[in-house]
Amino acid sequence: MKKIITILFFLNLVIYSQWEQVSSGMGNISINSFALLGNKIFVGSYGNGVLFTTNSGLNWTYTSLGALQVNSVIENNNILYAGTEFNGIYKSTNDGYNWIQVLNRPTIRALASDGLYIYAGTSDSGIYKSSNSGISWSLSSLNNRSIHSIFINGNYIYAGCDVSGIYFSTNSGVNWTQTSLNNTDVRTICANGSYIFAGTYGEGIFISSNNGSSWSQSQLGSEFILTLVSRENNIFAGSTTFGVYASNNNGNTWIMRNEGLPYAIVAKLFIANNFLFAGRYNGGVYRRELNQLIGINPISSEIPESFSLFQNYPNPFNPSTKIKFAIPFIPSAAQTFLSVFDIFGRQVTALISQQLTPGTYEVEWDASNQPSGLYLYKLTTGDFSETKKMILVK
Repeated sequence: MKKIITILFFLNLVIYSQWEQVSSGMGNISINSFALLGNKIFVGSYGNGVLFTTNSGLNWTYTSLGALQVNSVIENNNILYAGTEFNGIYKSTNDGYNWIQVLNRPTIRALASDGLYIYAGTSDSGIYKSSNSGISWSLSSLNNRSIHSIFINGNYIYAGCDVSGIYFSTNSGVNWTQTSLNNTDVRTICANGSYIFAGTYGEGIFISSNNGSSWSQSQLGSEFILTLVSRENNIFAGSTTFGVYASNNNGNTWIMRNEGLPYAIVAKLFIANNFLFAGRYNGGVYRRELNQLIGINPISSEIPESFSLFQNYPNPFNPSTKIKFAIPFIPSAAQTFLSVFDIFGRQVTALISQQLTPGTYEVEWDASNQPSGLYLYKLTTGDFSETKKMILVK
């Protein structure tokens, strides 16, 4: 009986600590974009228009904007906008039930809004903007570039271009300045405070710590990055070759997070309802709980000589504590599990369930929703297993 319980427990960890496909109602279509409006998540698809879900992806419904390639979907002031291939921009004022065309430019690759203006990046003529909910549009001074991405961070508007890198504007798109990242194909941009991340096609990710004045290339130096999103200090990247990468130290180090995610192009990542969603090429939508992905911090890439599980600190703690552990090189890679249990042996949370490269890591456990008491934390990987105690005092 003990063996059966152990096996079931292990299977439970594997099943619930990985990506899950949530494509009921859409099938394995290609996803280009996400947007959130109220309790609905909308996606723009390749050849299937716009779809939506009201239950975080468990079921999807087609809107009336069908049979179009929708490259970008955004929400602004409770209005949805969809940028399409060959058919310009459509908008909906009733949660996607009806759509009208508002800009008849051929191909729109990117949409963004700062609350006052809507910005539209085109495939051949730069950026248009509208100040009246898409009724009229004017061409900005960045008018002769192919735009892949538009990202707004405070007063800065960043435009990622084909071949010519990144431009920025600090006056609502009236004037644009090319940054020193000026000779690469930038497909996606995101930010964490003053840190700007640029995902490129074939040159990995570039990072700026000064709003784009200077750039350095990350360790993902030759990757094809199509999408970037951030949550606090955690940055997630979707690629054409190796799925999803994650970093929680502003891009200094990256690890792959593809447990349960079949090989396919990850075209778009999106965070909503405490999930990270992945839109895939010919693969529909996958999702994963954020608490499975955030909090793990590689603090050293030096290869340890042996497995180690360190005492948490602080201890006692309230409400959060950090747990450090070391993974040495082993001939055959194995999943690493770090879980927390109460004194009755019931699992409280699975902090880690993934394959890790050799190194020393640190993960934080926030016990705000747990009662005071004695807890156990257990590290298991391959043939190694160790358990330690910690005390939560409120």
